[in-house]
Amino acid sequence: MKALVIAAVFLALSVQVAQGLCNHEDGNIPAWSGPNYAGVLYGEIAVCRDGTNVPTSVLQAGMDGWNEAAGKTLLVQNCGYYYVVVRDVDDGICGYDEFGTPNPACGDTPTVEGPELLRIRVATVFTNYTDAQQRHAFSHEMGHTLGFFHLSQCDSVMSILQCGYANPGPTPLDEANYYEAYTVEAVTSLQGWSSVPADAFLAWLQVNSQSELLCNEAGFSVTHNGAEVASVGKDVTAVDLSEQPYGPQTYTVKSLTGAIAGPQEETSTQVDVYGPKVKSLFLFGPAPSHLSDEQGRYMWGIGEIQNPEASSLPVVFRLSITGAASGCSQLIQLVLPGTEQQTLAPHEIVWVLYRVRYECHSPATPTVRTTTYGLCVRAAGVTVEDCHLDNRSLIVW
Repeated sequence: MKALVIAAVFLALSVQVAQGLCNHEDGNIPAWSGPNYAGVLYGEIAVCRDGTNVPTSVLQAGMDGWNEAAGKTLLVQNCGYYYVVVRDVDDGICGYDEFGTPNPACGDTPTVEGPELLRIRVATVFTNYTDAQQRHAFSHEMGHTLGFFHLSQCDSVMSILQCGYANPGPTPLDEANYYEAYTVEAVTSLQGWSSVPADAFLAWLQVNSQSELLCNEAGFSVTHNGAEVASVGKDVTAVDLSEQPYGPQTYTVKSLTGAIAGPQEETSTQVDVYGPKVKSLFLFGPAPSHLSDEQGRYMWGIGEIQNPEASSLPVVFRLSITGAASGCSQLIQLVLPGTEQQTLAPHEIVWVLYRVRYECHSPATPTVRTTTYGLCVRAAGVTVEDCHLDNRSLIVW
């Protein structure tokens, strides 16, 4: 039997593939035309078998091989809507090999920025080949619809060498090329630091130029404790986050571009966000308050605020109270230090002392009311606070 020769039919527009792709460069893989935008936009590519030259088992095996390489269900059979159609054609439509034998199949490559109908043409002679040869040929042509050209290497289903015909489906090399073409190793060398209060700065490296597949596609999502705190474009590799909680915080940067046709890439780092801390809060009282007793009752709060940084830090602190009983007045008095605005020396710890006076009159009624007290501190000029909370019961009788 003469050597099996696979041909790819390239559309006339293929020379313009690199144009209109947001300064897209062919990037990391050889013989790469550009992405299949059905997969880019919809996450999958519908394939319709409109003919009988390709057995259903061969078609499914070819799709399964590329799905395994993609690490997801990229190719699905659907003739209701489709972006790749597999059609029977006469011998000779796909050209001839050097011996004059009709080529068994040929496939289109993507040429425009957007979903387009691509064709895999299967000649009648295809039916004369063995199952293994058919699987290789169909997987090869399916690779063209994903944007891959020919390779002069034995270890690829896209090979044009006779030694490559032994590959019935995508090889580890094809899987690696798929990954480099369709995904983004979005975040490498992620670093974070904080040099001003309540501010976290993150920077990372992006190593795959294929992140520029879509002009308007967001590139990266930054999350903190599972909530998104920033979403930046694909060309951005740093973000400055203000009003962040003080102390050790974990941030995750995830590629959105990497999700187009493969797994999302993400990594995390911890940033010790610059700012003051409340070390402790101790509460004493209050004694039960008698209705209409004008002497009042008192609660005392003693706490520590700290500057953990190596430089002086202006801070503002306060005592917050929530859940006071209706009809009871409360007067918060700072005893120590003299003002709630302080400049703490490097690593300095300061004790603070508050007194809260309660006096209850009608319409207050006998009750036991749980009240929450919080000692809070923030760096001057920002709104983020670090608080230590504790509960006490106010008894009115």
